[in-house]
Amino acid sequence: MERKKSKFFSEKTRKKLSNALKGNKNALGSRGMVGKKHSEETKRKMVEASRGNQYSLGYRHSEETKRKQSEALKGKKHSNESKRKMSEAKKGNQSALGIKLSDERKKRLSEFHKGKKLSSEHKRKLSEVAKKRFQDEDFRMRFFKTINRKPNYPEQILLETLNDLFPNEWEYVGNFKMWIDGKNPDFMNVNGKKQLIELFGEKWHKPEHENIRINHFRRFGFNTLVVWAKELKDINSLKNKLNDFVTEG
Repeated sequence: MERKKSKFFSEKTRKKLSNALKGNKNALGSRGMVGKKHSEETKRKMVEASRGNQYSLGYRHSEETKRKQSEALKGKKHSNESKRKMSEAKKGNQSALGIKLSDERKKRLSEFHKGKKLSSEHKRKLSEVAKKRFQDEDFRMRFFKTINRKPNYPEQILLETLNDLFPNEWEYVGNFKMWIDGKNPDFMNVNGKKQLIELFGEKWHKPEHENIRINHFRRFGFNTLVVWAKELKDINSLKNKLNDFVTEG
């Protein structure tokens, strides 16, 4: 049977490739390439080609080839591990495929993404994905175990102050114990009042975040008090603020 000819290489090129595979290194003009450097674009295409990405070289499968590939894959089922790896690969998570990035590569990726701003639509989609994930109890528990979060020092101060003013009425739930439509408050009243307290750090929150958080929990019937980390420096003023909030509620 006559071998099907490649549609991508000329007869002359195929002959050179054949000679090269037989050990004739000069068949491809290797001597003439000594000292020559590939352009960045050429390097990129070579890398993509080594990964099997023929599209980077301008190749296109015919409709007939696509149909045959589809028929060949019909009925085949991927294992759960394969599905996970493919999903992670689509998200750009190379580590899921066993690819370890060097420190230099990580540094270059970090520099590449610096200064980039996400559009409002992109932020909204990311927020929706996060909400769906955190509504799953198994995901929340695995996430919590991963970061092993405990009350940090400012949270401990606020909790001690609450226990001093209102013994056994407040509980720290910022360890992902309590979720309200995808958001995890820091402290919750456990004495029958629908009250929440959020502790904001000036480094991580902006003033406008305060109303956003309050309005979110209000939709579910909760009154929320926001305490800023700088307020912990004046315990007497903080106690007055907490007392006013709890007694009014």
